Amino acid sequence: MVRRIAILLGLGLLTLFAISVIVFGATQALPGDITVQLLGVQTTPEAVAQLREQLGLDRPVIEQYFTWISGVLQGDFGTSLANQLPVATLMSSRLINTLVLAGISLLITVPVAILVGTIAARYRDSWFDRGLVAVTTIISGIPEFVIGILLVSVVIFFKFTAIPPVSTLDPGKSIWEQGNMLVLPVITLVLTAVPLLARMVRSTVVEQLDAEYIVMGRLNGLPTRNLVLQQALPNAFPPLIQSVALVTRYLVAGVVMVEVVFGFPGMGTALIDSVALRDLPTVQFVALALAAVIVAANILADLFATLATPKLRTALS
Repeated sequence: MVRRIAILLGLGLLTLFAISVIVFGATQALPGDITVQLLGVQTTPEAVAQLREQLGLDRPVIEQYFTWISGVLQGDFGTSLANQLPVATLMSSRLINTLVLAGISLLITVPVAILVGTIAARYRDSWFDRGLVAVTTIISGIPEFVIGILLVSVVIFFKFTAIPPVSTLDPGKSIWEQGNMLVLPVITLVLTAVPLLARMVRSTVVEQLDAEYIVMGRLNGLPTRNLVLQQALPNAFPPLIQSVALVTRYLVAGVVMVEVVFGFPGMGTALIDSVALRDLPTVQFVALALAAVIVAANILADLFATLATPKLRTALS
């Protein structure tokens, strides 16, 4: 098992290294010049050249990359070009906000999707199953920002004063003291993630219900409910864990758009703002941090799936 963990960590680090190269290259290709934005359009070429030298933007791209990645390995993510503050300090609260938002959404999504998907599989081809497939297909085709705007419209129309339509947090309070600000963003993410995971759960459980051991159990007179809860669902856990990892990636990607819609101060809004300002160190930090969350989710999912599979667990023990 230790060897398995070492391999997964090694692959994760290689993935992050590749992502760092892609992210750095992509940010270098962004249009515009941060120095012109900082100095103003009336600045002189000499002033621009001097500022670029001060910021290290006049050096070769490869040299800039190795300077940046060596700093990252030491926990130094650079200084924001827009406000001259350390990026890690500037983004720490936003990273926490995003992780809380995505984490709460995932904690709600997983049990709801497992319940709905399992019931649909148990009563396959029933009106509930057909309705689930139809509803999830429709919702899956609606972008997050559309669902968010619809929810805001409902809150404003029905005057739900307890639920703010805009999720602007008070920096003087912790996110836990402002839980009502999370309601609409969480509902939006859950509504987009549950259909995806519920369909995966249904498909996995249906596959288990068609397995020979379930058929034999039915022939022996065992209750279908017991077969589903005690046999089919536990055996479906390994692929379901991988499905949860996939949904986690979906949530991390979706949280960017949701934060923008509701004005939530997280990594998503930071990414949009920093791209607009061409604040390269901030863009690089946000992209790398979100990628690290996804890589970590994949590693954990692989480990849990291995532990949930008796044959693999025995082989690695």
